[in-house]
Formats: sequence, C-alpha cells, structure tokens
Amino acid sequence: MHKNRKQCTLYKNEAGMTSLLLVGLVSIVLVTVAGIGSYVAMHRTAQLNQQALSTTNTQRAQSSAGAKTVQPLVTSKTSGKSTSTVKKPSATANTQNTVSTSNSTSTNTTTNNLVPLQTYLINNSDNGKTIPIANNIARVVVQLSSTFWSFSKPTNTAVVQMNGSTAYDPTPGAPPGTGEGTSSQSYTVVGPGSVTLSAQASSCGEAVRCVNGAQFFSVTLVVSPKS
Repeated sequence: MHKNRKQCTLYKNEAGMTSLLLVGLVSIVLVTVAGIGSYVAMHRTAQLNQQALSTTNTQRAQSSAGAKTVQPLVTSKTSGKSTSTVKKPSATANTQNTVSTSNSTSTNTTTNNLVPLQTYLINNSDNGKTIPIANNIARVVVQLSSTFWSFSKPTNTAVVQMNGSTAYDPTPGAPPGTGEGTSSQSYTVVGPGSVTLSAQASSCGEAVRCVNGAQFFSVTLVVSPKS
C-alpha cells in the first residue's frame, strides 16, 4: 500500500509538470502569433505610407508642370486701328520712337504702317494758349490741379465732344476742403476746326478766394483735317 501511494504521488507530479509544459507551450505560441500579427500590421502600414507618399509626389509634379504652362499672348486690332499711350514730355524723357505734337509727346506702340490713334494731355500750363492738334489725335484730356474745377461744354461740338462727367482724384490723406488733387475731363475729337475748352474753379484753396483770374481756365484747339 505504501508503494502504491508513492506511485500515485509520482503520477501527480508528472501530471503537474505536463500541465506546466503545456501552459508554457501555449504561452509561447500566443506570443509568437501576436508578434507575427504585429509585424504584418507594421509591414502593411509601411506599404500604405509609401503608396500615399508616391501619390502625393506625383500630384505635386503634375501641379508644378501645370503651373509652368504659359498661355500665349494675343494682340488684337479693332477696325484696322491701333491705340497708343500719351504723356507729357519731361527733361529726362527718352524721345526715341516717339511722335511729338506741340508740347505733348505720345509714345507710338504700333509695329505696322497704321497711323496710331493718340491722346493729347493738357494741364494748367496751357491756360490761354492756342494749340494745334494733329489729325491722328483721337482724344484730348484736360487735367487741372485741385478738385475745385468744373468744366463747361465745348464751344464747337462738331470738333470735340465731352466724354462723361469730370473725374476728381483727391490726394490720398489730404485734409477735407483743401482741394488737393486733380480734376480731369476727357474729350473725343470728332472733326476738324477750332474749339475752346474752358473751366472755372469755385475756390483756390481752403477758404481762399481766387484773385487775378486764377479761377478761370481756357484753351483753344485747332484740329487739322484728316488727310
């Protein structure tokens, strides 16, 4: 009987060891499976990140290529006429490739044999003058210092006609009521002949009355017939 008890005890110890071994093996298997799953997930994430980066680089390259595309410039003509920009002459102005008319200079921007249509600019220094206007002048602009000027209708609308209302351009930051800035009136040349353009100022400064006729402006234009 004593021998049987020892054998039972031995069997129990062996069963316990077997159970421990099984638990250990199961733990190792679980850890291995978890490690493999983690590796697969990390590998898959790296692949997705690489694909996303490749797609982003491709889109950036396409955007850069599209941004560098330059549309060709198109120069148009209307009714066989071309236009040019006008400016008053200055002491340092470059007179190359220019067409002079009296005391105003128009820059010729055409590259063909057409006669360019130009604008003649008149200012305070032209007061009281008679100015010849060439037959290629299509527009006349009178620009006077201060915003107190109002323009009268031309004396001969068969020669020039007013374009809309007077444009007032106050000097930025100027105190109200000082009249600092400019008054501009545009006219279209419609035919040859003589015409007088005039304007009158309501004031010569903030609460300053005009003296010696400073409130009056007039200029006579003599437009040449078209050849």
